[in-house]
Amino acid sequence: MADTTEDPIDRVGSNIRVLLNWLVGKPGRYLTGWLMILLPLLTWAAALWPAAMGADSIDTWNQAATGRIVNWHPPVYTLAQQLAFQIVQSPWPLILLQCLVMAWAVRRLLDLAVDLGLNLFIAYGFGAAVAVLPPLGAFTSHLIKDVPYTIGFLLVIGFVGRGVLERCGFVEFESRPVPRELILFAGLLTMLLARVNGRVAFAIAIVAVLWAAPRRWVTAGVATGAVVAYIVIGSLIYPSLGYMDPPNHVRGGLYVFDLGALHQVDAEQIPTDARDDLELYATAEEWREGFNCHWSGNQFHERFNENRGADLDDLSESWRSALLSNPLHFVGNHLCAASPAWNPFPSPEELANQQTVWNGVAPNPQGIEAKPLSDHLDVAARRFMDSFGINTPSQILFWRAPTWMYMLAGLLVIASIRTKRWALLWIYLPFAAQAASVIAIYGPHYRYMAPAWIGAVMLLPMGGRLVFQPRRDSELPSATVSTQEIGSRQ
Repeated sequence: MADTTEDPIDRVGSNIRVLLNWLVGKPGRYLTGWLMILLPLLTWAAALWPAAMGADSIDTWNQAATGRIVNWHPPVYTLAQQLAFQIVQSPWPLILLQCLVMAWAVRRLLDLAVDLGLNLFIAYGFGAAVAVLPPLGAFTSHLIKDVPYTIGFLLVIGFVGRGVLERCGFVEFESRPVPRELILFAGLLTMLLARVNGRVAFAIAIVAVLWAAPRRWVTAGVATGAVVAYIVIGSLIYPSLGYMDPPNHVRGGLYVFDLGALHQVDAEQIPTDARDDLELYATAEEWREGFNCHWSGNQFHERFNENRGADLDDLSESWRSALLSNPLHFVGNHLCAASPAWNPFPSPEELANQQTVWNGVAPNPQGIEAKPLSDHLDVAARRFMDSFGINTPSQILFWRAPTWMYMLAGLLVIASIRTKRWALLWIYLPFAAQAASVIAIYGPHYRYMAPAWIGAVMLLPMGGRLVFQPRRDSELPSATVSTQEIGSRQ
């Protein structure tokens, strides 16, 4: 009988060849991009260890520690914090998980540019550079619901972007071990569960999702499943776990804030009943002289968190009426409130009104305080944040989502003209949905715009590729491929 024993040296050589083939193929490419984006995110996490935490973060962490969870901030995210508390009594495991998943979501989005022919190191290097910037890097280390919401938004953008490019004939149908519809389901459900304005963004963005879907009936089923899951979780699972609805004065605080801005300039525009409710929090003179569009800047800010007996129905009805009659005033107030931009290293003025882990001064029962893993990283991160500042150019270039959304829209318009494929503009619809949801759901903070900022910036390499190096029509696959033909390629 012939000796079939493989030589150990040949076996090692064979394994090395398999590894090299894997590294230069798609799986290796995916791992490379993920690691390139993950490294700066982990560096920020080390500098902000165990987490960047503001007032909302401290609130949910205290709920997680005591087990008394209120359905105001998303309970599913508070439950994840509760698991971290039970295991290590610290939020750092959840922060590391956010870094891992955020890097993966960003890399999936940049895959669109790579599949268009952009050098993968340029594309993923671009993602790594953006991850160094605070709006993505420091943001991902924040223990706040906006981080999972952003991840869900990026997954939805990736689905729409790839579907549009496939329909335009720029890329072939993508087949991966995990069906794209499963990832879409995770993205849609995360958006719905993580933020109130996720419902508004979902309602608008779903139009683009269904248009771009290669298998529309399957995608429609996925979207329906996400809505059903959201309803079941909110109406059945949360109550069965003992999660409580928030008290009315907490729910009404946001109405008070927006109506207060209108009360400051023209109290007569507010119905009498609601005006009486507002004056339970502050006198007419205080509203005129002491109201500040920055939540923590009001002299009577703490009263917003007290039960003053205001009628929630009166406030909510007045808010809706005022929004319809004064939309530009509300938008302006929200932009004003967002102008200082979120900062993981708050100023002394902010510390006077907010709980935070900054410098270990947090007045939280669990004793969470900032303990950077490296003093050098801590100093470098603070200096880097200081170099950005909160001036107008910094706001426009680094913190404000609309700037980058407009740039993306401009690139896609040029690309559509040059390639004669107007369907490319469908990619912009989810960004419009995000912007509309911020205006509609009284969200006065930069963080609510972060998902659109990140998504737009990540798609810039794709837009640039289409604008500056469009392929010839003869080199493109047919742009009129039917849904059935696309599905059969899988």
